Amino acid sequence: MPGVAPARNRMWRRPSSEGAHRLAWWLCADDARWAGVTLSAGVSPATIDRLLSGEMEPSGELAAAIADVTAGAVMPMDWARATSAAWDAKPAARAGTAA
Repeated sequence: MPGVAPARNRMWRRPSSEGAHRLAWWLCADDARWAGVTLSAGVSPATIDRLLSGEMEPSGELAAAIADVTAGAVMPMDWARATSAAWDAKPAARAGTAA
């Protein structure tokens, strides 16, 4: 439509961090994980959305809880790491974890 700016979807940008990228892939591997991570980490789905979009970074306590819930697929140090990967590029597997 002329004169209407196209909608910009933040999720099409590159992930804001390795942590966001790994968490997105971990969550998408099984739909039940969304509920599990919110309950186990004690956060709302909106908080998970903000972590994925890069609007916020987890506190040390939340990053540790996410590492525990994901069995190490997303480590606290990942949130401080930039990534050049696109959302659709599967993160490299870590030894002993489910990506």
